[in-house]
Amino acid sequence: MKKISTISAVSISIFVSVFVIVLSPSPTAAEDLIGRFGLSYFSPTDEAFRDIYGGGLRLSGEISMPVWANFEAWLGMSILGRTGEMTYTKDEIRLKIIPIMAGVRYVYPLNQKLNIYTGLGAAYFFYHEEIPPLGNINKSSLGVVIKAGGSLYLTDRMFVDLFVDYSTSKVEPFDYEVEIGGIAFGFGLGYVI
Repeated sequence: MKKISTISAVSISIFVSVFVIVLSPSPTAAEDLIGRFGLSYFSPTDEAFRDIYGGGLRLSGEISMPVWANFEAWLGMSILGRTGEMTYTKDEIRLKIIPIMAGVRYVYPLNQKLNIYTGLGAAYFFYHEEIPPLGNINKSSLGVVIKAGGSLYLTDRMFVDLFVDYSTSKVEPFDYEVEIGGIAFGFGLGYVI
């Protein structure tokens, strides 16, 4: 029963964030959209995951908009693709993880050019693993994402972004659970539309 209530809470969080971004009644919503694209180094928290695939580069994109005071609603996606090898057979295996995330972020301006932020969100993780002797494994799971970072504006609209994300989510590719979340450190470019 506890799992159902967690899934419901995450689903509601995703729905509310998407609703706020897409259907915002603000007449200036188009002027307030912020786009971010980033590259980060992802390090998984699960030891078995790390042993097989290691860490790696992850691409991400995000849109956000101010919703109230210093709060922004955000919707994002990232993609991580890795190759590894089976522990005993040494067969090559491939992994792709794509989380779709939504949440709320608090932005604290330090001055006119620099701000810092922290945020919390929900994520829906798509998990695809290709294991030649066994076939393909396709799973999905819900999770949580915590974000923190800072943005330095180069112009009135363009900025560079340094960030750290922590995510947690579990899948069951076989008869055991694997934590597919981890920590990512990265940088990106953003633009206020």
